[in-house]
Amino acid sequence: MLTYRDGTAAKDNPSLKLYPNSFLIQLYSDGIGITNPIGPKKDEHKLTLYYFVLEDLPDLVPSMLQSIGLVGICPTKYLSLQTNRIK
Repeated sequence: MLTYRDGTAAKDNPSLKLYPNSFLIQLYSDGIGITNPIGPKKDEHKLTLYYFVLEDLPDLVPSMLQSIGLVGICPTKYLSLQTNRIK
């Protein structure tokens, strides 16, 4: 199996059966920490980044940095369940 399209999940996917020439998009998330070591407040700000890669490009292209697109950036504290809890 080389790509998602080669697997059984893709073969059973109704959207891919209806639109076999559609692009497959992989979404990724990654967490990073931003620090400022200068000044009285030396704390770390944690961010979550979301980005995408087109699955159906030739094998060399997905490994290139130019083929990765940023979807969004969000402070990680807004994604925790305790922060978003309704009181």
